[in-house]
Amino acid sequence: LIPMSSAGDESAEEARKRLTTDLLAVGIRPGSPLLIHSSLAAIGRVQGGADTVIDALLDAVGPEGTLCMPTLSYLFTTVENPTFDVKLTRSNIGVIPETFRTRPGVSRSVHPTHSCAAFGPQAADLLSQHYKDRTPVGEHSPFRRLRDLKGQVAFLGVPHAARCNTSCHGVEELLPTPPPYLFQEDKVTYTVKDWEGKIEVVEHTRHGFSKHGQRYERVLDYMPLDTHRSGRVGEAMLHVVEAQEMWDAALMALEKDSLCLVEEIVPGSEGHSLVMGSTGKPRYIVGPSSEDSVDGGGKRQKTCDISCPSL
Repeated sequence: LIPMSSAGDESAEEARKRLTTDLLAVGIRPGSPLLIHSSLAAIGRVQGGADTVIDALLDAVGPEGTLCMPTLSYLFTTVENPTFDVKLTRSNIGVIPETFRTRPGVSRSVHPTHSCAAFGPQAADLLSQHYKDRTPVGEHSPFRRLRDLKGQVAFLGVPHAARCNTSCHGVEELLPTPPPYLFQEDKVTYTVKDWEGKIEVVEHTRHGFSKHGQRYERVLDYMPLDTHRSGRVGEAMLHVVEAQEMWDAALMALEKDSLCLVEEIVPGSEGHSLVMGSTGKPRYIVGPSSEDSVDGGGKRQKTCDISCPSL
């Protein structure tokens, strides 16, 4: 770990090599698909910013590996603005996935609220069928495909270890009867534009969670010790888990108690919103309401004060 003063004197190339070394030391597996939730701010000062972090992640998985990131957009594709353009609709979960999404050669899945972006030889395997789903993390989602491809899921600098674990929504959808907190009753009709410009009108189910807060970090306690690892990358903590083992452990736990990965909360106390940061760019946060934010239509609304890069 390089102190802030020293890290500030690094070139982008030096930072890239340092971060790559850290990623591999913790347990990123070269040659495998990797889905990562991330926070740039948590890593500390990095010359080159998000691009340097992305370069380091690509170096870590190597040319035979595939890098995948959630590019969720549910704060932009709302009931009031039910439109999604796979090329243009921004991600609402942080600068690293948004920078990655717009890079040349990166693909993105066609899904109005829970898309992912990927680069590498297995990108098509992860993304190409997602357009078929009508729930957030269904059978064709990249989150489930990553499990099938024996990939890894990583959490870089996110609060509460693995709480921001979108894959757990996919596990919840495997239950014969979805947990009562999972979905909203009313469906939303979206206008979706794909990579070829084809427009389709589709009806989707959205997540609920109005009275329950996610506690997905608990899944680590259900997993065998040799299937998850933790360590420092820059100033951030990195948690790396084997996707198959995580899904298996979460499903077994949910089958015993469908409420084991959530907690009852005061309605609205853990909402997810966009706050306008000091740079003038929106920042995704989760927690109790405390400051103004910007919604999908550019209007200001109350929001929360704990950074969380992904649902």
